[in-house]
Amino acid sequence: MNEIKKRNERKEFVNKFATQNGYPVWNKVLMGTSQKQYAHASLAGNSLDGVTDTTILIPFVMEGEFSVKGFICATLNDSVSLNYSLAKDYKAYEEKLDNSKTASSAFAMLSMALNKIVFNKNVIK
Repeated sequence: MNEIKKRNERKEFVNKFATQNGYPVWNKVLMGTSQKQYAHASLAGNSLDGVTDTTILIPFVMEGEFSVKGFICATLNDSVSLNYSLAKDYKAYEEKLDNSKTASSAFAMLSMALNKIVFNKNVIK
């Protein structure tokens, strides 16, 4: 949250974003971690070092509406990466999942999961 605040102070974007896309629901986030393994050689032999990335999905909702419009994706490791996705954009994703792309079905499932977390019901449109 501090990172978003800091970036907003440099160039205000939160109010315009919220008016167009909805307000973040800070208390209904989806969070996960992943372990990245890096192999390196040492005098004692090969070993693996792990780096943990934390990903936080912050849903946003238009005032007075009952469906998630999208989410902010914050990835935390040695730095902070922020981007966002809109739920309506799932059609732009490919059908097949490969290593570099998110499948449209996986993106749609993520949107449904966020609707379940925020509203405690299944919303399908």
